[in-house]
Amino acid sequence: MILGFLRAFSAVLILALASLTAHAEVVYNRGNNANPEALDQHKTSTIAEANILADLYEGLLVYDIAAKVTPGMAKSWETSPDGYV
Repeated sequence: MILGFLRAFSAVLILALASLTAHAEVVYNRGNNANPEALDQHKTSTIAEANILADLYEGLLVYDIAAKVTPGMAKSWETSPDGYV
């Protein structure tokens, strides 16, 4: 009985530790359920068109959830020693 409890407890402990250390990349794929009427920012009016425009005009760098600069469309970048370029 104690051996069974110890096995169950160790299995739960291993799963709990694994869930704390496991990091999975989350990819969000946004589909388009409607054809856009226009891609001109001044002529669009639907959410589907706004989503397409947001994807089209994504910047080289964007802010993540923690307000840190992360790559948007850029693969990499360098900063000059003085930090201005």
